Amino acid sequence: MRVQWAVLARYAEVNGGLVTMVGGGIDLFGVPAFPGTVDFHVVANFRFHEAEAGADREIRLEILDAELRPVGAPAVFTVSLGLSDGHLEGWEAGISLVVPCLLDIPAPGTHSVTLSIDDDARAVALPFMVVEGEV
Repeated sequence: MRVQWAVLARYAEVNGGLVTMVGGGIDLFGVPAFPGTVDFHVVANFRFHEAEAGADREIRLEILDAELRPVGAPAVFTVSLGLSDGHLEGWEAGISLVVPCLLDIPAPGTHSVTLSIDDDARAVALPFMVVEGEV
């Protein structure tokens, strides 16, 4: 299993295996004053070989501050890999994940969201900046 793609979005949902998102790719947030709150969705698509169907995988989502320190506890999801009814033999399968996030941010700066699978050190990082004022 691997991360096919991952982005931050203002809003996203999965319906029927397809992702719908608004503001996909956002990486700059403005707050009226600090401390402030930012609201976004982490949206990711994972691909896996059909031989992996039936296996469980652990997906870890962690938010880091500007000094790369964890912000709160990581979110850990166990997903069971399965093939859809319309799966074509020999074709990779996929699963999409949408995680809403609401963060209290004490000061302006760069933060990041990391996604990893089964504690693999090759995490995908999605950086974002929080500033004071409208953007």
